[in-house]
Amino acid sequence: VLSLEGAYYDYDRDGKGGGLEGDGGFVLASYLIPNKVGTLGGRIQTMARFQEFESRELTEVGLNYVIDGHNSRISLVVGDDEPASGGSSTQSVRLGVQIQI
Repeated sequence: VLSLEGAYYDYDRDGKGGGLEGDGGFVLASYLIPNKVGTLGGRIQTMARFQEFESRELTEVGLNYVIDGHNSRISLVVGDDEPASGGSSTQSVRLGVQIQI
């Protein structure tokens, strides 16, 4: 199963108060492999996401082990957060577990 998602955001506070202001958006693509794997009977899902907001870009790639849809999954995501101003980028690795009863 191939999934594609995208969004465009226009943060406009008309000069009232603090907070973010500017344009941004993201694109997400994922693919859920149909064959079940492992003793938990889950499926592997690959994903890639690119996000941009005025002063930064975030690129992430990851693997999900989807056990029971949105109810149970294990995720590993590697990211690169890069400021558009040319400053040094930050890399991250996240391991997540989602269990919903």
